[in-house]
Amino acid sequence: VTGRARALELGKAAARLTGLQNSRRLSETIGTEDGGPEEAARLLAALFEGMGDHVTVTRSDRNAGVSVSQSGLRVVRGMTTEESDDLLVCWIALWQGVVNGHRMFMNVEVERAADGLVWTISRRDRSA
Repeated sequence: VTGRARALELGKAAARLTGLQNSRRLSETIGTEDGGPEEAARLLAALFEGMGDHVTVTRSDRNAGVSVSQSGLRVVRGMTTEESDDLLVCWIALWQGVVNGHRMFMNVEVERAADGLVWTISRRDRSA
């Protein structure tokens, strides 16, 4: 009824808010601390591994951040390209919301890789 573009817009907003609202509870449940990029990366890594994806965490040269490489992406297995693209838009917003729920302001950049996603988490520049 609303069309694809509006549905994605609403899906992203709902996913981001869900992530923001549940960030603290997820951290407590997983046993990670609320902090900066390293803590946020550990949380995402634990969650993604728990979903059955392969995860690698590395320090990033960009903005002194941390990168989380997620491959396998069980969440989109068996979907068409269009379906997986739509789901990933909301999926990314969900986890960006979780990271943005930490007490430190951080940037979360996501790039698509061959069979997964690379999340780069860094401290937000105070001058921006």
